[in-house]
Amino acid sequence: MARSEDTPSILEQPSGLSSSITAPAATSLSGPHVPDGVVSPSSTSFVAEPAPVETPHRVNLPAQNIRFYGRTDVIEKIHDELMFFKTPGTIKTTVLYGLGGVGKTEIARAYAYNVEKSCDAIFWVSCESSMSLQEGFTAAALKLKLPGADAHDHLKNIHLVVNWLGTTNQRWLLILNNVDDPSILKGNIPTVGQGSIIITARNAQLFSELTSSLIQINPFSVEEGSQCLISLVGTREFNEMEELTAAKALTTKLGGHALGISQVAALIRTRGISIKTGDSLYENNQRSVHSFREIQTSDSSSEHDLTTLWSLQFESLRPASEALLGIMMFLSPDDISTQLFNLTPAADENQFLEDSRAYREAEAQLLDLSLAQKTFGKEQLSIHRLVQFEFGYFLEKKDPLKRQFAFEYAAKLLCRAFPKQIKGRPMYPVWSTCQEYYAHIISLGKHYMNGSPTLKKLRPTSELCEAISNCAWYLRERGAAELDYLLAAGLRACRQIRGPEEIELIYAHIRNTQGAQHDDRGLFELAIPYFKECLEIRKKYLDPADEELSGVLHNISLNHLNLKQYSQCLDFRQQSVDSINLMPDSEPKSNKLAKRKYVLGRCLFRQKHYEEARQQLEEALKELLPLGDTFMIVLANNALGNLKFELGDYAAAEQYFETAMQIIQKSLPASEARGKLGTLCFQAKLAIQLGQGEKAVRLLRSLMALMDTTAIFETQRARGYWMMSCAFQMLTGEEKDRVKHEYEYKNEIPDAGKLYDMAFEILEHHCTDVDLSRGITNDTFVGLIHDTFI
Repeated sequence: MARSEDTPSILEQPSGLSSSITAPAATSLSGPHVPDGVVSPSSTSFVAEPAPVETPHRVNLPAQNIRFYGRTDVIEKIHDELMFFKTPGTIKTTVLYGLGGVGKTEIARAYAYNVEKSCDAIFWVSCESSMSLQEGFTAAALKLKLPGADAHDHLKNIHLVVNWLGTTNQRWLLILNNVDDPSILKGNIPTVGQGSIIITARNAQLFSELTSSLIQINPFSVEEGSQCLISLVGTREFNEMEELTAAKALTTKLGGHALGISQVAALIRTRGISIKTGDSLYENNQRSVHSFREIQTSDSSSEHDLTTLWSLQFESLRPASEALLGIMMFLSPDDISTQLFNLTPAADENQFLEDSRAYREAEAQLLDLSLAQKTFGKEQLSIHRLVQFEFGYFLEKKDPLKRQFAFEYAAKLLCRAFPKQIKGRPMYPVWSTCQEYYAHIISLGKHYMNGSPTLKKLRPTSELCEAISNCAWYLRERGAAELDYLLAAGLRACRQIRGPEEIELIYAHIRNTQGAQHDDRGLFELAIPYFKECLEIRKKYLDPADEELSGVLHNISLNHLNLKQYSQCLDFRQQSVDSINLMPDSEPKSNKLAKRKYVLGRCLFRQKHYEEARQQLEEALKELLPLGDTFMIVLANNALGNLKFELGDYAAAEQYFETAMQIIQKSLPASEARGKLGTLCFQAKLAIQLGQGEKAVRLLRSLMALMDTTAIFETQRARGYWMMSCAFQMLTGEEKDRVKHEYEYKNEIPDAGKLYDMAFEILEHHCTDVDLSRGITNDTFVGLIHDTFI
């Protein structure tokens, strides 16, 4: 797979599962190469049952809002709807829905603190996107210290947390905040367990299948809203009756809107005026322009005109505060790292954040006016989506150039903050930094793509294109659902600017990412044109010795290999080698040449030139060992194991596969889960060949569990189902009883026929041009999945 521009395709899979192999007699080949300090294991290790965990009390729960007011009736209704702890084993789910800014999130937070003493664990997960949901579950898995949890393996962590929630005897509450797209919850929330789930959302109709109850959050009544306003403003020396009357008047004008009441209170506090004066100020500035542009739910037809409030607040901003809010307007509303603003350009580019003091003063004013919030104990800001939405219209009316400038400046900051994908190398080492900023780049892309009839279209910049290009590769490595959208934004932006060499090369990088994405999905014929378009641009602008050029040639070579187009594979491989040979001697050069030998060995193996394949693969492995490329060392051991398997030397094959597994367990990062997928598959293939059905089933169970937590394409899953059906058919009566007992414990049903049918259905659905009239064999998968999986 084109994991990076210079990394071989996916991992290797077996070359056959038949009971006999027609191959040359076993030759005297050298044994497996093992890195220093790595001992080849004598047996396969299996994952132990999860150990009990120490339950933390809170996971990502925001600090308690000490200014939260009222809503006791809603809190009680939530409690009654969830029937907290009255029906053990049954999960109750409640959706809090209503207009943006009406108080859904604050009510959910208040409820969490209301019941915290009755809970063993409370989980708070932001659901703005599928990636933010995944990160929330990863935080939970790490906090729970679940066995196998890994900071870089989101899908695995979701599986671990959902399993823990469904099986633990602990009492828990899971809050899924700001769910706009309920599809991201599918398969990611438990259906049984000792807890309850609260979802906050705007549209109740989307959640009919997920919820036990719906609770509409309405604006404050005049009485409760006025008391809330008085409480937020605080005790001052003004006439109480006049203040109460003014508070009621202001609440009425704001339609009881919680966010509006909170912000008008902040305005009154910061100006040191009475509520009565605040009401007069509001009245004098009131305009009859509808500004509350929320999409209403079907249960609410009310519309509140908050234009006057926004105008009062926005017009009170100092220039630096206005500029800071302008940048935040284009970012993802949550978890905005203040470190982003420490990366400001030189003062001559822009004066508004010329030093830390200017930034701190701007930040302080936004916090004072409740236009932004700061996470307690963290250097992170957040902003309500309504504030972002309304400030965009405010800036457009005041000065459209300021809105465009804010967009450009946000792109400039993110371009500088986000790590670069350099020379085709993987971004795994900088994933933690990418995680801080990727959501903001996605947000920029959405603002650029999604125009408004009343707002001028935003113009892209080279910094936007570069930020999107780097972020897209990161999202591809993570298997994120947002990748397609971001790629479309990047391509449109590049085409709009098209011309300068810098933009042309960014465009080529995005095309390379598209090719890699199709490669990941097994769509090799579609991947090659993207890679070739990238190649033509790079040939035009880059030196023949540039790593980027050899990398895309390598990717094209691999995709021809996957398609069994061996002459084209060897042609592009040689072009890649020629490019590498122009590079000065260095460790990267040696690594690349070793990888090209590996590809040549794979190609020769597929053409049944076994002796030549052995020589190339052994030389590649020998050269890779001192370079410490763990992933490639695993691939090379697996390739040699497959070669031994094909030659009938099963003892040597077993050594190579076990060596690969030992390296994986000791050195390979969890982000490379696909390395383990391939090795488990090979070990299972060998067990089937040797008639070890029970061992094969256990290996394949580990394989299927790993597939559930790894981004794979469906033909790979079909291969796993088919192999499992083969393994089940081999079981003896006693073995079947043992396996059946293990599966019943896991509430699963072992059935070879069912597994075969599942594989058949996947192939029938995803591979309509494949002839299945004679059933499934190993050859069925040739050309459907990476050659290194066959």
